[in-house]
Amino acid sequence: MAVDAHTVSEFPGTGAASDLMPSRTDDTEAFYSALDNDGRLLLQLCRACNRHRTPTVPVCPHCGAREFTWTAAAGTGRLYSWVRYHRPYLSPFASLTPYSVGLVELAEGPRMFGRLVGIPSPVIGMRVRTVLERWSDGVVVPAFGAAEEGE
Repeated sequence: MAVDAHTVSEFPGTGAASDLMPSRTDDTEAFYSALDNDGRLLLQLCRACNRHRTPTVPVCPHCGAREFTWTAAAGTGRLYSWVRYHRPYLSPFASLTPYSVGLVELAEGPRMFGRLVGIPSPVIGMRVRTVLERWSDGVVVPAFGAAEEGE
C-alpha cells in the first residue's frame, strides 16, 4: 500500500538534514527506495516466525533467523508515546521548534519513531497514519499525521 501522495510535506528544516540519515546499505536499500520511488512504507517480515520488524536489521530480533521478505505496511497505527521539543535536539530542526516526535505502534506490530505532523495536541492511543516528509535535500522519511475516520 502506498502512502497517499497528498500527504507529502516539505521539510522546512535547514542544514544538511541528510547527514542525519543512516547510511544506505544492502539491508536498508529496499526500505528507502520504496519511500523515495513509490511512497510505500515497507517492513521486513521474518520467514521463520512471521513477525514484522523495524528498523531493518539482518537478523530477526524475535527468533534470530536471517531470512525475510519485504511487505508493504498498512501505514496506520496508534500513538504509543510522544515528546515535544521546545529547543532543537539537532541544528537542522531549529526552524521547526516546537515540534513533536511520536513512537507509533504500527498495525503490523513493530514500533517506529517519526515526527508528528499537523497534530497540535497528541493523545496517547490516538490513531495515526504515515505521511511522508521530503527534506530540502531530497531525502524522504516517514512521519505521522492524524488518521481520518475509518483508517
